[in-house]
Amino acid sequence: MIFMNGSQKFYTMQRREIIDLALNDLNEFKDKCAPRLRYAVDENIKFFEVAKSLRKFIPWLLGTYQHIDRERI
Repeated sequence: MIFMNGSQKFYTMQRREIIDLALNDLNEFKDKCAPRLRYAVDENIKFFEVAKSLRKFIPWLLGTYQHIDRERI
């Protein structure tokens, strides 16, 4: 559920829809961002892709997450 302050309305969206919106925004930004931000955008895209499914998220959390270069995020 997302609360929009300006209109005082509640909007409900499914988790998958919110993830898809975030992925669309990240993919648009990826094409326009500075090269130094590319790694962070790519890692965020990977995160949102695996966040769609618990079956994919758990291995990512236990493996890939630990190898992310936190200095570049």
